[in-house]
Amino acid sequence: MFGTTLTATLVVVLVAVGCAPLGGDPERTFTLPNNTGSPRLVHRCDWLDDCRSPKKGDLVPPGESFKFEIYADEERAYVVANAEGKTLGCLTVHIADGRGGYPQSLSDLTRCPRGTPKASS
Repeated sequence: MFGTTLTATLVVVLVAVGCAPLGGDPERTFTLPNNTGSPRLVHRCDWLDDCRSPKKGDLVPPGESFKFEIYADEERAYVVANAEGKTLGCLTVHIADGRGGYPQSLSDLTRCPRGTPKASS
């Protein structure tokens, strides 16, 4: 009887979890225009303290925008380079729930964490 009850409970939990969207809906969508006059290569850092040059990333032409979604419990950092892969700086979005300042464009760069390479290898 205990095994049957446990199995039934497990099935109910799995069905309930399966019906809910994984991670939920994004709290906020960001659109950062490239107002620099030249293409920018944008790559998400694995974590805030470990940005690497964008060997691969999104090439954002001048006048177009880089778009991403973020959840309330996330922090994001992106390393930004020119089209040749030279690191220009980083963008950081701390929390999506309305606290903190947000970059307004791809030109709102801050200093990257120590150890960020200056160019792609």
